[in-house]
Amino acid sequence: MNPEHFEAPFITEEMQSISVVCTECGSHSKPDFWTKHNDPFERIASTHPNGGFWRQVGVGVRCSCGATNHVPVKAIDLQHPLYMFGDEAFRGDEGSRHFVGVYSLLGATSGPIKEIEDDLLTLKSEVLSDRDPRSWSIHATKMASGQQRLKHRAYRNLRREDVDLLFSRCAELISQLGEWGWNRCIMTVYQIGNHPKKERSAVRRSLNRGLYLGLIGDAIYRATAQRLHPLFTFDAQSPSAPATGSEGWADAAYFGSRHYLGHLFITHGNDVRPPRFVAPASEPLLELADVHAFHAARSIWQRAQGITPERGLQQFGSFSYINYRADRVLTQVGSDIPDSFIF
Repeated sequence: MNPEHFEAPFITEEMQSISVVCTECGSHSKPDFWTKHNDPFERIASTHPNGGFWRQVGVGVRCSCGATNHVPVKAIDLQHPLYMFGDEAFRGDEGSRHFVGVYSLLGATSGPIKEIEDDLLTLKSEVLSDRDPRSWSIHATKMASGQQRLKHRAYRNLRREDVDLLFSRCAELISQLGEWGWNRCIMTVYQIGNHPKKERSAVRRSLNRGLYLGLIGDAIYRATAQRLHPLFTFDAQSPSAPATGSEGWADAAYFGSRHYLGHLFITHGNDVRPPRFVAPASEPLLELADVHAFHAARSIWQRAQGITPERGLQQFGSFSYINYRADRVLTQVGSDIPDSFIF
Protein backbone atom coordinates (compact mmCIF):
# COMPACT_ATOMS: atom_id res chain seq x y z
CA MET A 1 0.00 0.00 0.00
CA ASN A 2 1.50 3.31 -1.08
CA PRO A 3 1.86 5.72 1.89
CA GLU A 4 1.37 8.63 -0.51
CA HIS A 5 -2.28 7.59 -0.85
CA PHE A 6 -3.01 7.44 2.89
CA GLU A 7 -5.46 9.84 4.49
CA ALA A 8 -5.43 10.99 8.10
CA PRO A 9 -8.30 9.65 10.20
CA PHE A 10 -11.08 11.72 11.69
CA ILE A 11 -9.93 13.57 14.83
CA THR A 12 -12.61 14.02 17.47
CA GLU A 13 -13.14 17.26 19.34
CA GLU A 14 -11.84 15.57 22.51
CA MET A 15 -8.64 14.49 20.75
CA GLN A 16 -8.05 18.00 19.48
CA SER A 17 -7.84 19.20 23.08
CA ILE A 18 -5.15 16.69 24.14
CA SER A 19 -1.90 18.35 25.23
CA VAL A 20 1.00 17.80 27.63
CA VAL A 21 2.95 20.23 29.80
CA CYS A 22 6.68 20.00 29.15
CA THR A 23 8.62 18.88 32.22
CA GLU A 24 11.59 21.00 31.13
CA CYS A 25 10.17 24.36 30.03
CA GLY A 26 6.51 24.27 31.09
CA SER A 27 5.08 24.92 27.63
CA HIS A 28 2.20 22.95 26.13
CA SER A 29 2.66 20.50 23.25
CA LYS A 30 0.14 18.48 21.26
CA PRO A 31 0.49 15.02 19.69
CA ASP A 32 1.13 15.06 15.95
CA PHE A 33 -1.92 13.36 14.50
CA TRP A 34 -1.15 14.39 10.90
CA THR A 35 2.20 12.77 10.04
CA LYS A 36 2.13 9.50 8.09
CA HIS A 37 4.09 6.56 9.52
CA ASN A 38 5.45 3.60 7.58
CA ASP A 39 4.02 1.08 10.05
CA PRO A 40 0.36 1.00 11.13
CA PHE A 41 -0.73 1.64 14.70
CA GLU A 42 -2.13 -1.72 15.69
CA ARG A 43 -1.71 -4.47 18.24
CA ILE A 44 1.24 -6.85 17.84
CA ALA A 45 0.84 -10.58 18.48
CA SER A 46 2.90 -11.81 21.42
CA THR A 47 5.36 -14.70 21.02
CA HIS A 48 4.55 -15.86 24.56
CA PRO A 49 3.31 -19.49 24.73
CA ASN A 50 0.02 -18.27 26.18
CA GLY A 51 -0.51 -15.93 23.25
CA GLY A 52 -2.00 -12.46 23.67
CA PHE A 53 -1.06 -9.10 22.21
CA TRP A 54 1.13 -6.11 22.86
CA ARG A 55 -0.41 -2.71 22.41
CA GLN A 56 0.90 0.81 22.67
CA VAL A 57 -0.28 2.68 25.77
CA GLY A 58 1.52 5.99 25.30
CA VAL A 59 3.40 8.23 22.87
CA GLY A 60 6.28 10.63 23.14
CA VAL A 61 5.57 14.23 22.21
CA ARG A 62 8.57 16.36 21.37
CA CYS A 63 8.52 19.91 22.74
CA SER A 64 9.97 22.92 20.91
CA CYS A 65 12.69 23.03 23.57
CA GLY A 66 13.86 19.57 22.53
CA ALA A 67 12.50 17.58 25.47
CA THR A 68 10.23 14.54 24.91
CA ASN A 69 7.14 14.21 27.10
CA HIS A 70 4.83 11.23 27.59
CA VAL A 71 1.16 11.30 26.59
CA PRO A 72 -0.83 8.25 27.73
CA VAL A 73 -3.23 6.42 25.44
CA LYS A 74 -6.39 5.32 27.22
CA ALA A 75 -6.33 1.60 26.36
CA ILE A 76 -9.75 0.01 26.86
CA ASP A 77 -10.66 -3.68 26.63
CA LEU A 78 -13.76 -4.31 24.52
CA GLN A 79 -16.52 -6.56 25.84
CA HIS A 80 -19.57 -6.59 23.56
CA PRO A 81 -20.31 -6.07 19.85
CA LEU A 82 -22.13 -3.00 18.58
CA TYR A 83 -23.78 -3.52 15.19
CA MET A 84 -23.84 -0.48 12.91
CA PHE A 85 -25.44 -0.16 9.47
CA GLY A 86 -24.77 2.70 7.08
CA ASP A 87 -25.80 4.15 3.74
CA GLU A 88 -25.06 7.34 1.81
CA ALA A 89 -27.05 9.84 -0.24
CA PHE A 90 -25.91 12.68 -2.48
CA ARG A 91 -27.85 15.43 -4.15
CA GLY A 92 -26.58 18.11 -6.45
CA ASP A 93 -27.05 20.52 -9.30
CA GLU A 94 -24.46 20.44 -12.07
CA GLY A 95 -25.64 23.87 -13.17
CA SER A 96 -24.91 25.70 -9.91
CA ARG A 97 -22.19 23.22 -8.87
CA HIS A 98 -23.81 22.95 -5.42
CA PHE A 99 -23.92 19.52 -3.78
CA VAL A 100 -24.97 17.78 -0.56
CA GLY A 101 -23.33 14.65 0.81
CA VAL A 102 -24.76 12.54 3.64
CA TYR A 103 -23.91 9.28 5.40
CA SER A 104 -26.39 7.84 7.92
CA LEU A 105 -25.44 5.18 10.45
CA LEU A 106 -27.88 3.22 12.65
CA GLY A 107 -26.69 1.06 15.49
CA ALA A 108 -27.42 -0.89 18.66
CA THR A 109 -26.55 -4.14 20.37
CA SER A 110 -27.99 -7.44 19.15
CA GLY A 111 -31.25 -7.40 21.18
CA PRO A 112 -32.67 -4.08 19.93
CA ILE A 113 -31.43 -4.81 16.40
CA LYS A 114 -33.39 -8.07 16.29
CA GLU A 115 -36.55 -6.34 17.55
CA ILE A 116 -36.33 -3.61 14.90
CA GLU A 117 -35.66 -6.18 12.17
CA ASP A 118 -38.78 -8.13 13.17
CA ASP A 119 -40.85 -4.94 13.29
CA LEU A 120 -39.67 -3.94 9.82
CA LEU A 121 -40.63 -7.35 8.40
CA THR A 122 -44.10 -6.93 9.92
CA LEU A 123 -44.40 -3.46 8.42
CA LYS A 124 -43.38 -4.67 4.95
CA SER A 125 -45.95 -7.48 5.21
CA GLU A 126 -48.64 -4.89 5.86
CA VAL A 127 -47.54 -2.68 2.96
CA LEU A 128 -47.41 -5.50 0.40
CA SER A 129 -49.50 -8.29 1.89
CA ASP A 130 -49.27 -10.44 -1.26
CA ARG A 131 -45.46 -10.63 -1.16
CA ASP A 132 -42.91 -12.22 1.12
CA PRO A 133 -41.33 -9.25 2.97
CA ARG A 134 -37.90 -10.80 2.46
CA SER A 135 -38.37 -10.87 -1.31
CA TRP A 136 -38.25 -7.10 -1.74
CA SER A 137 -36.28 -4.20 -0.30
CA ILE A 138 -36.96 -0.58 0.50
CA HIS A 139 -35.10 1.82 -1.81
CA ALA A 140 -36.19 5.31 -0.85
CA THR A 141 -35.16 7.03 -4.09
CA LYS A 142 -37.05 4.57 -6.27
CA MET A 143 -40.10 4.56 -4.01
CA ALA A 144 -40.30 8.37 -3.92
CA SER A 145 -40.28 8.62 -7.71
CA GLY A 146 -43.62 7.95 -9.41
CA GLN A 147 -41.93 6.91 -12.66
CA GLN A 148 -39.53 4.52 -10.95
CA ARG A 149 -42.32 2.99 -8.88
CA LEU A 150 -44.27 2.12 -12.03
CA LYS A 151 -41.22 0.31 -13.44
CA HIS A 152 -40.53 -1.65 -10.24
CA ARG A 153 -42.03 -5.13 -9.93
CA ALA A 154 -42.83 -4.76 -6.22
CA TYR A 155 -43.63 -1.05 -6.04
CA ARG A 156 -45.81 -0.59 -9.14
CA ASN A 157 -49.13 -0.73 -7.31
CA LEU A 158 -48.10 1.54 -4.44
CA ARG A 159 -49.72 4.98 -4.33
CA ARG A 160 -47.89 8.06 -3.14
CA GLU A 161 -49.83 8.00 0.14
CA ASP A 162 -48.77 4.36 0.65
CA VAL A 163 -45.12 5.35 0.29
CA ASP A 164 -45.54 8.33 2.63
CA LEU A 165 -47.08 6.07 5.26
CA LEU A 166 -44.26 3.54 4.85
CA PHE A 167 -41.64 6.27 5.30
CA SER A 168 -43.43 7.54 8.41
CA ARG A 169 -43.50 4.05 9.92
CA CYS A 170 -39.82 3.57 9.07
CA ALA A 171 -39.07 6.88 10.80
CA GLU A 172 -40.82 5.55 13.92
CA LEU A 173 -38.61 2.45 13.93
CA ILE A 174 -35.47 4.55 13.47
CA SER A 175 -36.61 6.80 16.32
CA GLN A 176 -37.03 3.75 18.58
CA LEU A 177 -33.51 2.63 17.70
CA GLY A 178 -32.24 6.15 18.42
CA GLU A 179 -33.19 5.74 22.06
CA TRP A 180 -30.00 3.67 22.42
CA GLY A 181 -27.98 6.72 21.41
CA TRP A 182 -26.00 5.30 18.49
CA ASN A 183 -27.77 6.81 15.47
CA ARG A 184 -25.51 9.31 13.74
CA CYS A 185 -25.37 11.23 10.48
CA ILE A 186 -22.48 13.12 8.91
CA MET A 187 -23.16 15.71 6.23
CA THR A 188 -21.54 18.41 4.16
CA VAL A 189 -22.73 21.13 1.81
CA TYR A 190 -20.17 22.10 -0.80
CA GLN A 191 -19.67 23.87 -4.10
CA ILE A 192 -17.37 22.73 -6.89
CA GLY A 193 -15.96 25.45 -9.09
CA ASN A 194 -16.20 25.58 -12.85
CA HIS A 195 -13.57 22.90 -13.37
CA PRO A 196 -13.38 20.07 -15.93
CA LYS A 197 -15.58 17.07 -15.13
CA LYS A 198 -12.58 14.91 -14.19
CA GLU A 199 -11.49 17.41 -11.54
CA ARG A 200 -15.03 17.72 -10.17
CA SER A 201 -15.21 13.93 -9.86
CA ALA A 202 -11.93 13.91 -7.95
CA VAL A 203 -13.29 16.48 -5.49
CA ARG A 204 -16.44 14.44 -4.92
CA ARG A 205 -14.43 11.24 -4.36
CA SER A 206 -12.25 13.03 -1.82
CA LEU A 207 -15.31 14.35 0.04
CA ASN A 208 -16.87 10.88 -0.04
CA ARG A 209 -13.75 9.44 1.63
CA GLY A 210 -13.74 12.25 4.17
CA LEU A 211 -17.39 11.71 5.12
CA TYR A 212 -16.85 7.95 5.36
CA LEU A 213 -13.75 8.22 7.57
CA GLY A 214 -15.43 10.90 9.66
CA LEU A 215 -18.51 8.80 10.31
CA ILE A 216 -16.75 5.55 11.22
CA GLY A 217 -14.02 7.40 13.13
CA ASP A 218 -16.57 9.13 15.35
CA ALA A 219 -18.46 5.87 15.88
CA ILE A 220 -15.29 3.89 16.69
CA TYR A 221 -14.16 6.49 19.22
CA ARG A 222 -17.54 6.63 21.00
CA ALA A 223 -18.10 2.86 20.94
CA THR A 224 -14.65 1.75 22.13
CA ALA A 225 -14.82 4.35 24.93
CA GLN A 226 -17.81 2.37 26.22
CA ARG A 227 -16.09 -1.02 25.78
CA LEU A 228 -18.10 -1.85 22.66
CA HIS A 229 -16.60 -3.36 19.52
CA PRO A 230 -18.21 -1.66 16.50
CA LEU A 231 -19.02 -3.95 13.57
CA PHE A 232 -19.91 -1.96 10.46
CA THR A 233 -22.02 -2.97 7.46
CA PHE A 234 -22.54 -0.57 4.55
CA ASP A 235 -24.45 -0.58 1.28
CA ALA A 236 -22.02 -1.33 -1.54
CA GLN A 237 -21.46 1.47 -4.04
CA SER A 238 -19.89 -0.65 -6.80
CA PRO A 239 -21.43 -3.80 -8.37
CA SER A 240 -18.40 -5.97 -7.54
CA ALA A 241 -18.20 -5.08 -3.84
CA PRO A 242 -20.80 -7.56 -2.46
CA ALA A 243 -18.81 -10.51 -3.82
CA THR A 244 -15.73 -9.56 -1.81
CA GLY A 245 -17.38 -7.68 1.04
CA SER A 246 -15.16 -4.68 0.44
CA GLU A 247 -14.88 -1.46 -1.55
CA GLY A 248 -11.39 -0.72 -2.85
CA TRP A 249 -11.52 3.00 -2.04
CA ALA A 250 -12.98 2.37 1.43
CA ASP A 251 -10.35 -0.24 2.33
CA ALA A 252 -7.58 2.05 1.10
CA ALA A 253 -8.96 4.92 3.19
CA TYR A 254 -9.44 2.88 6.35
CA PHE A 255 -6.24 0.83 6.26
CA GLY A 256 -4.34 3.95 5.26
CA SER A 257 -5.72 5.86 8.25
CA ARG A 258 -4.13 3.26 10.54
CA HIS A 259 -0.74 4.75 9.65
CA TYR A 260 -1.55 7.92 11.57
CA LEU A 261 -1.23 8.38 15.34
CA GLY A 262 -4.86 9.49 15.50
CA HIS A 263 -5.99 5.93 14.79
CA LEU A 264 -4.42 4.72 18.05
CA PHE A 265 -6.43 7.26 20.06
CA ILE A 266 -9.66 6.73 18.10
CA THR A 267 -9.65 2.98 18.74
CA HIS A 268 -8.43 3.24 22.35
CA GLY A 269 -5.65 0.81 21.48
CA ASN A 270 -7.86 -1.81 19.79
CA ASP A 271 -7.99 -3.44 16.38
CA VAL A 272 -11.35 -2.68 14.76
CA ARG A 273 -12.37 -4.62 11.67
CA PRO A 274 -12.84 -2.67 8.45
CA PRO A 275 -16.48 -2.21 7.42
CA ARG A 276 -17.99 -4.84 5.17
CA PHE A 277 -19.96 -3.87 2.07
CA VAL A 278 -22.98 -5.88 0.94
CA ALA A 279 -25.67 -5.64 -1.72
CA PRO A 280 -27.76 -2.48 -1.25
CA ALA A 281 -30.69 -2.87 1.16
CA SER A 282 -29.88 -6.56 1.63
CA GLU A 283 -30.27 -6.28 5.41
CA PRO A 284 -33.19 -4.68 7.28
CA LEU A 285 -31.15 -1.99 9.04
CA LEU A 286 -29.61 -0.99 5.71
CA GLU A 287 -33.11 -0.39 4.39
CA LEU A 288 -33.77 1.96 7.29
CA ALA A 289 -30.40 3.67 6.90
CA ASP A 290 -31.29 4.28 3.26
CA VAL A 291 -34.57 5.93 4.27
CA HIS A 292 -32.87 8.29 6.71
CA ALA A 293 -29.99 9.19 4.36
CA PHE A 294 -32.46 9.94 1.57
CA HIS A 295 -34.56 12.24 3.74
CA ALA A 296 -31.56 13.92 5.39
CA ALA A 297 -29.99 14.81 2.02
CA ARG A 298 -33.36 15.94 0.65
CA SER A 299 -34.07 18.04 3.74
CA ILE A 300 -30.70 19.79 3.55
CA TRP A 301 -31.09 20.42 -0.18
CA GLN A 302 -34.58 21.87 0.17
CA ARG A 303 -33.72 24.03 3.18
CA ALA A 304 -30.67 25.41 1.37
CA GLN A 305 -33.05 26.58 -1.38
CA GLY A 306 -35.56 28.10 1.05
CA ILE A 307 -38.07 25.25 0.68
CA THR A 308 -39.78 23.65 3.66
CA PRO A 309 -39.08 19.87 3.54
CA GLU A 310 -42.12 17.63 3.08
CA ARG A 311 -40.91 15.38 5.90
CA GLY A 312 -39.21 16.89 8.93
CA LEU A 313 -36.25 14.98 10.32
CA GLN A 314 -37.85 15.25 13.77
CA GLN A 315 -39.84 12.13 12.88
CA PHE A 316 -36.59 10.13 12.93
CA GLY A 317 -35.80 10.91 16.56
CA SER A 318 -32.45 11.77 18.10
CA PHE A 319 -29.27 11.67 16.03
CA SER A 320 -25.72 12.83 16.47
CA TYR A 321 -25.48 15.19 13.49
CA ILE A 322 -21.90 15.86 12.37
CA ASN A 323 -21.02 18.76 10.11
CA TYR A 324 -17.94 17.91 8.05
CA ARG A 325 -15.96 20.79 6.60
CA ALA A 326 -12.37 21.19 5.46
CA ASP A 327 -11.39 23.36 8.43
CA ARG A 328 -13.50 21.93 11.25
CA VAL A 329 -15.92 19.25 12.40
CA LEU A 330 -18.88 20.12 14.59
CA THR A 331 -21.29 17.73 16.31
CA GLN A 332 -24.74 18.41 17.70
CA VAL A 333 -27.15 15.87 19.17
CA GLY A 334 -30.80 16.55 18.39
CA SER A 335 -33.80 15.73 16.24
CA ASP A 336 -32.82 17.90 13.27
CA ILE A 337 -29.83 19.38 11.47
CA PRO A 338 -29.16 22.90 12.78
CA ASP A 339 -29.32 25.81 10.31
CA SER A 340 -25.67 26.63 11.03
CA PHE A 341 -24.66 23.30 9.44
CA ILE A 342 -26.38 24.26 6.17
CA PHE A 343 -26.02 28.00 5.68
